[in-house]
Amino acid sequence: MEKTADFILWLSKEEQEEKMENLWMHSESGLSYKKWKEKNYKDSSSASQKRKKIDKNKEQKALENASLVLGKAIGKGGGND
Repeated sequence: MEKTADFILWLSKEEQEEKMENLWMHSESGLSYKKWKEKNYKDSSSASQKRKKIDKNKEQKALENASLVLGKAIGKGGGND
């Protein structure tokens, strides 16, 4: 289950990074992506370090729900039906 949680966190970070990159591309700021990100967003790693701890029951339930969602999406061909 820990690997599943790590994967979900990684996927979330990747999606967030992609969204920020799209915002940067459409911002016409003239700054490099790295400088634009530093100027407009706080370091997301510091936010993850301050992540609120949840009890094991809530964590287990969240992982089960995520597994169900992922299982349904995979079972339907990735949701592209």
